[in-house]
Order: sequence, then structure tokens, then C-alpha cells
Amino acid sequence: MRVLTKKSETEWIDYIRNRFKSSKAVLGIGDDCSIINGDENLALTSDILIEGIDFKCNWAPFRSLGWKSLAVNLSDLSSIGAKPLYFLLDLAIPEKIKDYQIEDFLKGIETLSKLEGIELIGGDLSKSSSKFFISITAIGIVEGEPLLRGKSKVGDFIYLTEPIGGADLALNLFKKGSTLDEFPLNGKVKPKNKILDRFFRPPSQTLIGRTLSRQKIASSAIDISDGLISDLSKLISGLGAILEVDKLPKFDEKVSLKSLLYGGEEQTLIFTVNKSEEHLLGESKIKCFKIGEVIDTKGIFLKRGNSIKEVRPFGFDHFSKNRHFLTKIRLK
Repeated sequence: MRVLTKKSETEWIDYIRNRFKSSKAVLGIGDDCSIINGDENLALTSDILIEGIDFKCNWAPFRSLGWKSLAVNLSDLSSIGAKPLYFLLDLAIPEKIKDYQIEDFLKGIETLSKLEGIELIGGDLSKSSSKFFISITAIGIVEGEPLLRGKSKVGDFIYLTEPIGGADLALNLFKKGSTLDEFPLNGKVKPKNKILDRFFRPPSQTLIGRTLSRQKIASSAIDISDGLISDLSKLISGLGAILEVDKLPKFDEKVSLKSLLYGGEEQTLIFTVNKSEEHLLGESKIKCFKIGEVIDTKGIFLKRGNSIKEVRPFGFDHFSKNRHFLTKIRLK
């Protein structure tokens, strides 16, 4: 008799990884990128964006959607320390979307690809019955040591590359009916559009990721796509972490603690640094924020003054409806 339960996103990844084990890949299923070894280490990643799940077509100009579609893949490459090289683009386009909108979409991708030095080399086009589907596969080269998950050690410091919460704040505004009326490709965003623009235009992490890799600064790294707490729990893999709430940088004063902890779509990096390597971070001139430390007590804890709470590692999951909640706990 079959049990009619639904797997979570993490459970599906584990299921697929166990059935499709690679003996040839340097790094297979489970990280932000996979790595294959030829003359050099190549990093590969792919992302899918689906109308009605990840975006709505009336939220913003189509060029913003093109920009974001490529940006989420660039974020994955940066989290492993790769230099972007090439990408493949697959589109399934419904009848309702006009040619000029697709041209605008491609303009967004083209502009960002030139800024990041990544070339479109192929893909596929198809017709969709109702929804707009976007899939990009990106390829990069790892010039130094790959930045992997699960390599943190107790005592490592936790860093964040950018203020967070803006993308989640924007998403909530879009859901309430807000729309973005412009998306300047030169990046000169009007102050009134700063928050909504952030959902589609994450800051580039390519140089930061490559620097962390080439200079062997970070012990591990991941990009925030599902939320700080969720992705941090993946990063430290079996260890614990304590975060200083007052040191979490906000994108905007309107950002709530819930958005800081659980908001996804950030496409910024969290990474860990061993205490003995912290001087390298200072010498690199990378702008970042120290937000906590890896500990040997399993779990993720928030510290504010003398108060410490454990926070459950829930975040965005395509197949789960878990709710976020905090539990008071004493740290041993």
C-alpha cells in the first residue's frame, strides 16, 4: 500500500541524488552548482522560473524578468567561486505574450550578460498553453578552490555580503497589488522604486565569489535563495550557529525580522571564515557584514542582548507549507 504523502523539496533532492549517483562529476547533486573536471574545473547550474509560481507578468517590465532570470544563475556560480562563461536559454511562450515583450525580456538578459561577461550559446524555444516558462543553464570556470557547503568548522565566523530583506519586502508588495513602472538598464533607479526594483535586480556577487575562492578566504559559502535561516542550515550541515540579531543588515527600515530570517530571492552570499584566515578578508577589501559564529550546539540561535532563542530552519520550499516559528531555549 502506498503512503500518500508529499515529499518536500529537500526530500526530492535527496531522493534524486540517491538514484542518480555520478562517478565522473567532481561535485554532483546537492550544492548550488555541479562541477565537472576537464582541463579545468567547470561549474554548471540551472534554474527555472514559472509564471504564477515565481513571478507574474504584470509586476514589472519584461526586461526586469530577463535580468532576474540570468541573475539567479549568476548568483549560483558566484556561491561556488566560479567565473561566468556561457549559458543556455530555454523558453516556453504562451500566445498571450507579445513579440515586443519577449524582445524586451531579451534586452534585460543581453544587458546583464554583457556586464557579467557571460555568453548565450544555445537553448530551446517552445510554445506554452498558458504559462510563461523560463529556464537557464549557466556554465562557469572555478579558478581557485570551489566554495562548498558543509565545510564550516566550529569557531568559524559567519559573514553576509549584502543587506537583506528587500526582495521579500518587494514580493509582499507585489502580492498586494504594487507594480514596478520602470526598469532602467543603466541601474539609475528612482528612490520610489528602490524596493520593488530589488526583487528583480540583485547585486552582482561574481567578483566577491571569485575573490573568496581564489584567495582561499572562505571555508564554505552558499547563496540565499530560500531564506537566511534555511540556507544557513544547509551551509553549516550538522553544526550549529549563533546569529547576532542587531548585526543583521537591513535593506530598508521597513524590513521585518521575519523577512530578514526567512525571506528568499536574495541572491546574495553567506560564507564562513576561519579565525586564522580573517586577516585575508580584511586585506581583500570585500564589503561584508559579520553576523555570527559557527558553534558545536546543533541548531540555529538568535542572540539579542542576554536573550537567546532557537529558530527553526524553515524557508521557501516549492513542495512544503511549513510555517515559521521561534522557540525560546537556553544555550548550553
